[in-house]
Amino acid sequence: MITKNQVIFVLSVLLFILVSLHLNKDEVVKEVIKTVVKYDTITNVVDNTKPTKIVIKEIKVPITKYDTITDTVIDTIYKDKKVKEYTYTNTFENGRLKSVILADHIYNRDIEFTSFNKESTTNTTTTIVQSNLFVGMTTSLNLDKTVDNAVISGYYVRKNKWLINAGLGYSVTSNKPIVSMGFALKF
Repeated sequence: MITKNQVIFVLSVLLFILVSLHLNKDEVVKEVIKTVVKYDTITNVVDNTKPTKIVIKEIKVPITKYDTITDTVIDTIYKDKKVKEYTYTNTFENGRLKSVILADHIYNRDIEFTSFNKESTTNTTTTIVQSNLFVGMTTSLNLDKTVDNAVISGYYVRKNKWLINAGLGYSVTSNKPIVSMGFALKF
C-alpha cells in the first residue's frame, strides 16, 4: 500500500527534476583570446626629384683595361677624377630616405619604397558563469553491505563558487522518510 509520505516524496522529486531541467540551460565558463595580425603594405614612389645638396669632390675612379681580343681583364687603374656628389632626402609616411650618388651627371632618379607595417589586435571574449541546478542520488551502506537509506538530492551551484544541497529519502532500517542538507565551498 502506498502511503501519503511516499506520494509526496515522488511528486517532490518529479517537480525537482522538471525545475532542474528547465533551469540548466546556461553556458559554461569560456574565455577566448584571439590575436589578429595584419600587415599594411605602403608603397611610395618618388619621380625625379631635385637633390637637396650638390658638392664637387675628387675621388679615385677605377678604370678597367680589357684585352681587345679575348675580353679578359688585364689591369685596373685608379685615376683621380672630379665628380659631383648628389644628396637626396625624401620623406615618406613612415620614414625618411637619404641617398648619396657620385656621378658626372644624373639624368633621372626614380625610387619605389615599400614598407610592411605590422599591426596586431587582441580580442578577449569572456562568458559569465551562470548558476546551475543538479539532481543526484546518494545511498548509505552498513558495514554488513546492506543499504541503510536512499536519498534523492538537489544541488544548487552558485557561479561555480559554492553549492548547497537538499534531499528527501527513505531509511530502510527505520522505515521512515529522511531529509538531508549540505553546503560546500570551492577552494
